Amino acid sequence: MFSYSDGLTDAQNADGESFSEARALALFKQQFDSPDKSAELYKTFIDFIDPHKAQDDMSLLVVDCALLQS
Repeated sequence: MFSYSDGLTDAQNADGESFSEARALALFKQQFDSPDKSAELYKTFIDFIDPHKAQDDMSLLVVDCALLQS
């Protein structure tokens, strides 16, 4: 399960392009089976944004529900 704030989707790169919900959902699907989902998602996000532009705060929660099944 992934939960995130609008800071993720509204963040922009140097060209003014937003990270977008479509990009976030595609990334979630891509990282679904990754053992370290949150670190890889964070790195992709950091690599995307413009470090010289003020960005909104961003929250991301990743819950591996498979670990809850017994």
